[in-house]
Amino acid sequence: MFPTVEIDKNGIFIESHVDEFVTVDLALYIAEQRKILAGKEKKPLLVLFKKMLGFDPKTRNYTDQILENVNALAFYISCDNDEGKKTKEIMESFYKITPYPLPVMIFDDKSKAIDWLKTFV
Repeated sequence: MFPTVEIDKNGIFIESHVDEFVTVDLALYIAEQRKILAGKEKKPLLVLFKKMLGFDPKTRNYTDQILENVNALAFYISCDNDEGKKTKEIMESFYKITPYPLPVMIFDDKSKAIDWLKTFV
């Protein structure tokens, strides 16, 4: 299923991913969709994962382009099964050791993720 991008009532980008591997082309396409929605205005981004299959490591080479109009990034990962818990642990480890150009948090509670992102609106 193809990812969707929208701006919610709080002014937060909401990006939903289901069953896909994020390639460089897909990441750049999603970034372009955010530009269409908000222009150059920077907004916080909530990424919702449902069985996401991973990222092409080459997407790191395009971080500035991919996150051009994002000022904070939160990932929501449902941890109601072992797969979700493992994904959350891997992502937390990755973002602890990898410098990122903006604030990043990983949540297993969607409302807490939105509350955190509201501080960047």
